[in-house]
Amino acid sequence: MRYDDRKRAAPFWVPVANYYLLTFLAAVVVYAAIWYAGHETRNGENTQVFGLIAALAVIAFAIVLREVVMRNARRKLYREQRLLDKNIAGFHRRKERADQKDKVSVEQNEFILGELRKKSEAAKVLSGLAAGHKEVVAMCSEYMAMNQRELQNVGVGSPRIASFVRGRETASKIHFFHLMKWAELETQEFTQIAVGRDRIEDKLERLKQTLSVVETALEAYPTEKVLLESKRALIASERSLEISRLVEVAESAAEGGDSDAAVENYEKALELIEDLEGTDANRAAIADKVAGELSRVRSLGGEKLS
Repeated sequence: MRYDDRKRAAPFWVPVANYYLLTFLAAVVVYAAIWYAGHETRNGENTQVFGLIAALAVIAFAIVLREVVMRNARRKLYREQRLLDKNIAGFHRRKERADQKDKVSVEQNEFILGELRKKSEAAKVLSGLAAGHKEVVAMCSEYMAMNQRELQNVGVGSPRIASFVRGRETASKIHFFHLMKWAELETQEFTQIAVGRDRIEDKLERLKQTLSVVETALEAYPTEKVLLESKRALIASERSLEISRLVEVAESAAEGGDSDAAVENYEKALELIEDLEGTDANRAAIADKVAGELSRVRSLGGEKLS
């Protein structure tokens, strides 16, 4: 049996000439020992026969040990090694196929970019719908994440590099346009709601959604001036709406005779007015109005106690 590339892993295996030479020497030693012991005990007539039988038994045992036990052990090891090699080779082949399957080819990359351009053009046609721009932004984000993964794993000199670099530039431009348009439409929609007759709680909820969109855009473009201005305006609107809400709650509490709740909400409103952006005259007018209501409620509460 030959298995050259696994010789070092084979069990102890002495070459046949050396093995049987050692066996012959062992048989001679056994024969000599029995012969010597027989002469010492004066049983020499049977000593040669016993010694010959013992020597033959040693040789027979050595033959069985080598040709049956050790050879079977060797064959078993070879089978296990071949099976292991086969499994390892199969694993590598499967891994290579999986890697090739997961790779995005140049053709696939161009197809994805084509779909992205089509979606972008469709959103531009219906430019007034924020949902369309939001969908394009999500597609661009997914593509750029995939693009980054592929660029990290692409081999040096691969034609895919140029394709992915161009694709990233294209997707970045589309992403910027639609993200800015989405934030703009969300802000405009909130502005229309803010001047309407909706409840203040509904306006605050819609403002938080709009502010979330602007902050998402700022995560991608943190230095964009338009986004920074929109965020400041929305935060100022949020404070104004919160002041209006507190004043409403305070007025309802005062009408219901709960002076303590009214005073508490008027005081919170005054604290927010101090941080409200705008001209000093506007802040002063709002503050005077709320302070006047606060004084009136306090005086009414004092009259009730007296």
